[in-house]
Amino acid sequence: MNVEEMQAKFKGKRTLFLPSDIDRPKVDRIGAGILEFNFESGEDIKLLIDSGGGRTVPSFNLADLIMASKARVIGIVIGVCRSSAVTILQACHRRLSFPHSVFLVHSVRQEISFKISQTEKTVRLLVRDRIREGRIHQRNVEEMILRRSNMPRKKLRELMRNGDLFNSDLSAREALKLGLIDEIIDPSIISYIF
Repeated sequence: MNVEEMQAKFKGKRTLFLPSDIDRPKVDRIGAGILEFNFESGEDIKLLIDSGGGRTVPSFNLADLIMASKARVIGIVIGVCRSSAVTILQACHRRLSFPHSVFLVHSVRQEISFKISQTEKTVRLLVRDRIREGRIHQRNVEEMILRRSNMPRKKLRELMRNGDLFNSDLSAREALKLGLIDEIIDPSIISYIF
């Protein structure tokens, strides 16, 4: 069964699935599902997360839509929740995790590309602009996590440095202690999801 077939089966259960890398098409699909479910009723929407992260801007677009949803969006981590997937999880009204899920927090990574035909001055301006954008995204990520967690900024930045240097995953228990999730749930209550 591919992701599209799985999404179709989940639709009747007001469940959406965020798999693998986060990009604009996935965010658009999930966003459309949230909007559709809001038009249908105010019942909870479940967002299953098993993602290593992805693009920062689409992640914030989805996070904003989740926060604006009148129906509560329940984020349920069923595997990995790394990078920008953590940002999306923080937007959810309730944040749950299976016991063996893992989490990774790191600093924003900003891509820089240029054409070899560009002048050195133009490339310097481009780099300066990307650094400025990266700092804005970094501040937004930090604020999103700090708003929901119980950790001080200093601890968050330490986690981000460890994520940058060592790709250090956190266990579900560590994520709970840090306030990245609200509860660890028993997978045997699978009827809640399916």
